[in-house]
Amino acid sequence: MKTIAIMNNKGGVGKTVTAINLADILVREYRRRVLLVDCDGQMNLTRFFLPEFDPDLLATLADVLDGSCEPYWPDSVMPIQPDLGLLPSSTALYDLDFRALDKGAGRPEALGAFLDAVEADGEVDYVICDCPPGYTLASVNALLAADEVVVPMLLDGFSFSGMLDLQNQL
Repeated sequence: MKTIAIMNNKGGVGKTVTAINLADILVREYRRRVLLVDCDGQMNLTRFFLPEFDPDLLATLADVLDGSCEPYWPDSVMPIQPDLGLLPSSTALYDLDFRALDKGAGRPEALGAFLDAVEADGEVDYVICDCPPGYTLASVNALLAADEVVVPMLLDGFSFSGMLDLQNQL
């Protein structure tokens, strides 16, 4: 199983669109099984696939990161179509970030442990993490779990600076 984090410190450069299209290509053209992970509290990836999603009713990445979801990983994943699942996001990620800053709470290895369970079951070929701009508890978890990082960017100075900053930080 390969885990790919899609990140740039600059917002609006196409991270979510890249995640959606990469997953679609892997599923439709290469017949791979893909798990999308929405690491952004804005929930754009989640809202794209599940416009009516209610994070109070189902598990989200915030539940994985704080350890409050079921340990059996398929219970936390929403099937989108055959061979494509989504670990949805919620605005609770913002609260986790605040608690991490305020009280030192947070586990930067939590997503990696979740993905270890996914890999052990052998039911997923690729995990694609759609990260927010900047370093949050969720994006750090995604980067630590990733085998590769894709950095989408526009052809402008701010996007290029964000990509260079991210490259240096990685």
